Amino acid sequence: MLYKSAPVFLELRHSS
Repeated sequence: MLYKSAPVFLELRHSS
């Protein structure tokens, strides 16, 4: 997957 960093994925969820 493009999002290899878990923190980044979580950040996107929070930003949503």
